[in-house]
Amino acid sequence: MDNEQEPGRQAETPVQPADLVTMMERPRNRRTTFALASWTAERRAKGWYIRKTDHGGDWRGPYSTVASVSLMIARELGKELATRDSLAARD
Repeated sequence: MDNEQEPGRQAETPVQPADLVTMMERPRNRRTTFALASWTAERRAKGWYIRKTDHGGDWRGPYSTVASVSLMIARELGKELATRDSLAARD
């Protein structure tokens, strides 16, 4: 009875020491954390304008809705994340 397993559960395969070494050497198995840029949004008479918070005078816009502003910021953050992740993967 000790060898019976619950219905629907697969038997666990023990991890071999060689597998652990391979897993530890893979750079994609490590945790990578990024702090992304801050953005500022400003409502003006002609619509919404955005810029990176630490870049003075570099406004983009006008955007007509909060949704379009949010999507543009999300796209920029996605580009930044993809670039930085590809650089981290080289290490």
